[in-house]
Amino acid sequence: MKLSDAEARSANFDGTGDGGLDGFFIDQNEDLLRLIQCKYSETIERDARDAFVTLPHKLKSPERIAESNPSIYDCSLQFKEGLERNLGVHMTFVFLGQNRGEYTDEIKALVKGSLPAEEAARYEVEVIGIDELILRYAARNPFGLLIPHSKTLQFETDAVLNYEKGAIKGLVMNVTGRDLARSGDSPEMFLANFRYFLDARNKVNAKYQTRFRSPRSARMSGLTTTVSR
Repeated sequence: MKLSDAEARSANFDGTGDGGLDGFFIDQNEDLLRLIQCKYSETIERDARDAFVTLPHKLKSPERIAESNPSIYDCSLQFKEGLERNLGVHMTFVFLGQNRGEYTDEIKALVKGSLPAEEAARYEVEVIGIDELILRYAARNPFGLLIPHSKTLQFETDAVLNYEKGAIKGLVMNVTGRDLARSGDSPEMFLANFRYFLDARNKVNAKYQTRFRSPRSARMSGLTTTVSR
């Protein structure tokens, strides 16, 4: 995972009176406030969903949190300060059911619909099931990047530049995004390996994600790989 054991323990707020906030930490590398809620259920109950959706509103009021949920008072203070510093917010809901894209779409719409438009733009929301959680843990990457052990790619292009530096030999070629996507098992494989896994956590990745969705511009600015031959 991206946190040390000590950091993970410090980010854990699960318990009686947590107000629906099971995990909270500030991601300094991505300038993000990360809010996590986990449920030991194969379905997303309405009460759990509503607690998750209203979490930002509750955390923006440290005075009320001090009375209703004192165990997360410090989180509330840091959340409010983070918003004042224009940090982004990434909310993750984890449950024991299966991954379904419509869960993320539904809850993301509820969260963003409850916020002013200018603030909603700073929020990203994801819902992940047990299978995805296991994959991320196995890859030691909580944000979804899964690196294959090996992959054979075949391209046809006339634009190839060979170069050599010491014992290192390499080549540079121009390949269209669509050809690159076709070289994988599916378009999802293409997205998963090119910044899509980072979601819209910063402006650069948000632009890449928008570009990938555009049917007129499926391209990437650069790709570096290591090969055996």
